[in-house]
Amino acid sequence: MAKLTESDQFDIRYSETEDEAFLSKWLLSPGVAHQFTMKSKDEILEMSKIWMSYRKVKSSLTATYKNKPCGVATLFLMPFRKVAHMALGYILVSPEMQRKGIGEALLKNLEHLAKSYFKLELVQFEVYGDSLLIPILKKREYKELFTQEGFIKENESSYLSRTLLEKSLL
Repeated sequence: MAKLTESDQFDIRYSETEDEAFLSKWLLSPGVAHQFTMKSKDEILEMSKIWMSYRKVKSSLTATYKNKPCGVATLFLMPFRKVAHMALGYILVSPEMQRKGIGEALLKNLEHLAKSYFKLELVQFEVYGDSLLIPILKKREYKELFTQEGFIKENESSYLSRTLLEKSLL
């Protein structure tokens, strides 16, 4: 059986303004926000705006299946010349579409965009806790730079670690 990402119903395109509503909905889904630094609904909605603002410079990609958004990957480009050779990446796949190869397809396309269009040398991902993204990143040869325990305070007695992974595009 062919993978969903090999279907002619699957596509990856530059993100559009309308994709923000999908990203916000996914971030507000139970169990998703804890994989990021935002906690309140207001923080999540603000992060969605920031995340999708990168569509203006075409550093955000949206995966679609049957013409409906199912994932977003974005390069958060650095504004200063000394660090303009690198970007921080973020990927989120719709909760109901996870574990179908969409995250890996988005990552592959994001790397191509970073190297070919933006001429980046490095892409980094900052992930929290036991993020589903970690095995995908490691499969694509991202190296773990460090893990910082207790970085995110979930509640009075629960903390999540932060792991920074990086890949050279040279």
